[in-house]
Amino acid sequence: MRSSLFCMLFLSVTVFSCKGIINPTNPYIKSNERIYYKNIDNPFSELYNVDITTFKTISITTSSCEDNDYGKDKNNVYYKNFRIVGADPESFKNLGQGYFKDKRYVYFHGKVLEDSDSRKSIEIIDGREDQECIPWGDGGCVLNNGILYQDGQKS
Repeated sequence: MRSSLFCMLFLSVTVFSCKGIINPTNPYIKSNERIYYKNIDNPFSELYNVDITTFKTISITTSSCEDNDYGKDKNNVYYKNFRIVGADPESFKNLGQGYFKDKRYVYFHGKVLEDSDSRKSIEIIDGREDQECIPWGDGGCVLNNGILYQDGQKS
């Protein structure tokens, strides 16, 4: 009985993990001198005004439920198939739990966090049940500029 339960749990985690549901491979595809974004919900969407020679994927959803498909070229940063207006590609980096930053702001799901300032201290908070900052995939908490954000929203 115990081994049966273990097998059922193992199969459910393996078969239904986010790894297989979201993007099992790189969602950015270079084809015919163009860049396309592809995921399970989005068959193929072309990215426009992309410098194909400098484009690279900087974050892929593969090992968790994090929703963080980002790419960049020398001029822009992209979240899925959208250009993040004003994001600085040179300084753009992953903080974890779906949060990213550049030289000015903190981002979540491709959007600037309201009143964020990446020049101020940034602390990723995880495992604090009192704040409901338990990372399940993405959406933990980040403390920035004296503001606690949970799931990309001010708390």
